[in-house]
Amino acid sequence: MEETKAAEAKPAAKGFDFGATLKNICGITKKVAIKPASNAKEVDAFKDAKTSLIAAGLIVIVSTIINVLNAMISSIFVKSCSLLGLKCETKIDFGQLGNVNYLQAIGYGLLFAAGAIVLMAGVSYIIALIMKKQVNFVKLLGIVAVAIVPYMILSIVITLLGNIWTDGTIILSVATCAYTGALLISLIDREVALEGDKKIFYHFITITVTFIVTYFIVTVILKDLFAGLLLGGLSSGFSF
Repeated sequence: MEETKAAEAKPAAKGFDFGATLKNICGITKKVAIKPASNAKEVDAFKDAKTSLIAAGLIVIVSTIINVLNAMISSIFVKSCSLLGLKCETKIDFGQLGNVNYLQAIGYGLLFAAGAIVLMAGVSYIIALIMKKQVNFVKLLGIVAVAIVPYMILSIVITLLGNIWTDGTIILSVATCAYTGALLISLIDREVALEGDKKIFYHFITITVTFIVTYFIVTVILKDLFAGLLLGGLSSGFSF
């Protein structure tokens, strides 16, 4: 009888609060994106596998939505050029929204966002192991996901600007990539915690391998896909 009362007196185990976790992830992302050095310790929340995986999944979903929005933005700007390309004119046509392949945009968004996160986290993890550093792969997934948020959000501005001011697009793209890269290196550097020459060689090898693998995927695996998209875009861009 006493054992029964003791069991009843114990508080019920607290369940996983998805809403609170989601709110926490959004807070971490905002803090790290705005003040990465001051708030770097916030990513320690990704030691929890559920939190890290939810963060990665959330970023993939948001990135996919943004990819669809970018496809919609690109579609409404219709550029027509003369045969020799001497004269080009850009018009806004909202009627083109009906021609957007939304399933394709969703598929590409999911593929590239998830692929980028897994690739960067995977390469960082493997190189760390080779250099005899124990790191948490699941935590790296959350860290990479948070680091790419600035580029992911600004990609909308880049897409919009690309149809209006080409030079501005290049400047913003370079600046966004540089900031995202610096943020990613800073957060991973804190996690891997290498010192001296090992730190330099770690980032050198990680960046090199990531670019080589990305180049291989794009030029070999996805070459035919991109060629088809390019030819389609060129054929629709000329008027006779």
